[in-house]
Amino acid sequence: MARIILAQSQECIAEAVNVLRGGGLVCLPTDTVYGLAAAAENNAAVQRLFAAKDRASDNPLPIFISSINALPSVCDDVPVDVMQLANAFWPGALTIVIPKANAFHSLALVGGDTVAVRVPGHELVLAIVKEFGRPVTGTSANISGLPSPSTAYDADAQIGDRVDLLIDGGRAGGAESTIVDLTGERPAILRQGAVSAQEIERVLGAKVSK
Repeated sequence: MARIILAQSQECIAEAVNVLRGGGLVCLPTDTVYGLAAAAENNAAVQRLFAAKDRASDNPLPIFISSINALPSVCDDVPVDVMQLANAFWPGALTIVIPKANAFHSLALVGGDTVAVRVPGHELVLAIVKEFGRPVTGTSANISGLPSPSTAYDADAQIGDRVDLLIDGGRAGGAESTIVDLTGERPAILRQGAVSAQEIERVLGAKVSK
């Protein structure tokens, strides 16, 4: 079973970072649902995460970074439209699919040349990712096909025996993030979530495919 600590505890951030550095899995509250974090560039940890979620090994995982300034760690040449959306909605519930950096290697991308990235709007998650210093996975803490958990109790019931640390931060924010793909000729909504297509179109000044 996972060790459970409260988000308000003094050792929370340090404990989470230690688990990530050791290749472990951390379940934690985010601004959307409870998430499952692993060091994105540690392939053994990512492989363990796929197993913990019973997730298909060809289904890419989204990535958390700590700020817009960390975009170069996952993308070599950040397009203008990415910066427009990042400035408008980050930190927040918008995941943006962009071309990956040549130097960014992660099993989370399942061999693809794109990365789905987000700066979450949750102070604890941001503090952990910032202290860790590198990208982490930002996927929901559920068994694939089951509801995404909004409380530590729900997360523990699903995957408590498959993670190393569970941070209880009360009820998580709510709707999952919207996923928008900016790698094609036209922006495309891959998953509708907290940010509407109309909001994205207003920022970009262009229509999006839905």
